[in-house]
Amino acid sequence: MFQEHADALDIPDAPIFRLLEDTAARSPNHIALTVEGRDITYAELLGASRAFALGLRAQGVGKGDRVGLILPNLPQYAIAFFGILQAGGVVVNLSVMMPGQALKDLLAHSGAETAVTADVFAPPLLEANQGGGLKKVVLVSLSGKDLPKGTGADAPECIPFEALFQNPSPAPLPADISGRDTAVFQYTSGVTGLPKAAVLTHRNLLANVLQIDRAVDVSVPENGGTVCVIPFFHVFGMTVCLLSSVHKGYRMILVPRFDWSSVLSLLEIIKTYRPVSFPAVSSLWAALVSHPEAGDYPLDSVLVPSGGGSPLPAWVQERFKALTGRNIMEAYGLSEASSTTHINPLDRVVAGSIGLPLPGTEARVVDLETGENPCSEGEIGELIVRGPQIMKEYWREPELTANAIRNGWLYTGDLARLDRDGYFYVVDRKDDLIISSGFNIYPTEIEDLLISHSDIKAAAVVGARDRIRGQVVKAFVVREPEKALTREDVLEFCRTNLADFKVPKTVIFMEEIPHAPTGKPLRRALRV
Repeated sequence: MFQEHADALDIPDAPIFRLLEDTAARSPNHIALTVEGRDITYAELLGASRAFALGLRAQGVGKGDRVGLILPNLPQYAIAFFGILQAGGVVVNLSVMMPGQALKDLLAHSGAETAVTADVFAPPLLEANQGGGLKKVVLVSLSGKDLPKGTGADAPECIPFEALFQNPSPAPLPADISGRDTAVFQYTSGVTGLPKAAVLTHRNLLANVLQIDRAVDVSVPENGGTVCVIPFFHVFGMTVCLLSSVHKGYRMILVPRFDWSSVLSLLEIIKTYRPVSFPAVSSLWAALVSHPEAGDYPLDSVLVPSGGGSPLPAWVQERFKALTGRNIMEAYGLSEASSTTHINPLDRVVAGSIGLPLPGTEARVVDLETGENPCSEGEIGELIVRGPQIMKEYWREPELTANAIRNGWLYTGDLARLDRDGYFYVVDRKDDLIISSGFNIYPTEIEDLLISHSDIKAAAVVGARDRIRGQVVKAFVVREPEKALTREDVLEFCRTNLADFKVPKTVIFMEEIPHAPTGKPLRRALRV
């Protein structure tokens, strides 16, 4: 079966920074960014990004040059992001949590010769870059100390962030940037963990922002707030938090640092700013609604609560509905699709579903054998999508690109099913499917069961090789504090609730399950 959202979209042939220019022209004095009590207006953000762009041009950054952007959610990220694009460059989004050698490898893969990061993240990068391709590193001072410097004959030049505003290029910014030009390299990795850069054009990003805007048709107060806790360097944070907020003229309330012990600080942000939009991964929604003081805070001010990254547990949806009277809009997307392909309509949320395709997006569930035959209602197959938000290619990976995009369809690698009302449900990753004695086993089903146990805090399930069965189920479990759960307790719970072939053969207790920024367990790290 397949589903197509029939609404047509008029996507202008324009660079993505046109969103900032339009909002600054329309509402120059509206607040664009708020961080730690400091506000920056849209006019100020546009002016700073243009000045930064001229500074980059003076440093030799030209059209098509890749620039690494390695910053948390700070005003400098937004300034640099739009500045790089206005200079004609390509933003190479990279995580601040990545170790120095991995950063060096990805920067080398991208061909970036310039990077923008903070002084506190720079030393391991500079150390790893010996013999690397970086020539210049623009540093944001967060520590208040002297800026670090590279060592060796080929060390990159370290430049203070503020210096780019002092030496602008006399030449004007390029006027020939079109929607077809590359805007962002968004790194992603599959089961192998090898880096792949999804090449996203200006048109890809602009299309996705307009698609989301069309799908989320909610009237909100002018210059309403968005809580920006999802990192901008992640595709979800870049498109849904940064770009969509700029398009709508929202006030972005930045959360540069977050750890799971500071959930109360997010509730205080909601109390102070009463944001209208709050995009969050499922694990964060779970932490918010389960906080013992959640009922004392105005969560009902959030008119557009959205979730993604991993399936939202039913109890989280029920708890949020009890607290606010509305549902969290579950959505689905991936780096290769500029962020989003599906979303639940706010007034028609179906629990457990990723929702309906965005306007202008086609989606199908196809058989695993050929990848061409549409599956019947309820049958599990691979989810494929087609639309203007789909990436151009994987950077310098023609074979991977040809395998991922076939006849315009992006093969997501996710297993899904479609119901009679056109709602899609993601079951698991294709690469994570466990085949035991010919039976298909979906790890998420077992993980959901395990975490429903009152003594289990977290769980992850992978397939382990078996000489007889091909694969068997291997479960990793984190106990709730001070619980004396045993291996036999886990197995008996599974035997009571699962078919025999799905019951884990191995149970390993851990202090913590490794997770991706989206909240998904990093199963590939557990297969080793």
